[in-house]
Amino acid sequence: MNKVIKSLHYLPSIPTALWFVMLVIVAMLLFLGRNVELLHSDTLEEVLPGFYSHVSNFTLSVLLYGTFGYVGLLFGMPFRYLVSAGVVVIVLNILTELFLSVLNTPDLIDALYGSVGVLITFGFLIIAMKYGLQTNTL
Repeated sequence: MNKVIKSLHYLPSIPTALWFVMLVIVAMLLFLGRNVELLHSDTLEEVLPGFYSHVSNFTLSVLLYGTFGYVGLLFGMPFRYLVSAGVVVIVLNILTELFLSVLNTPDLIDALYGSVGVLITFGFLIIAMKYGLQTNTL
């Protein structure tokens, strides 16, 4: 474990680490709201009709891009690669929804939800990079 920590270029501040965990938890709670009545929000469904039928793309994008981006930041990955990864996730969302009909009903609204997940996560990564990392001196 100590070797892994020493290989990190940056360490997150405690608030940054907590915000990342909160981002993941919120995405998961939104996803679980599809089937768990306690977590289901009728208000959210009224504001965004069909929300729970599209939230899986949002959650998957947050988890995929968030994990890659957060770990990438800690290892000192150049930010342009993180931007490129976000673009790739958005493009893959669109391509999947347009052309992959196996186990998937083509729906561009799903791609929109996935893209919003990437953009929210991108905002977190920008803030984390600018204010939430410190050089690893271990």
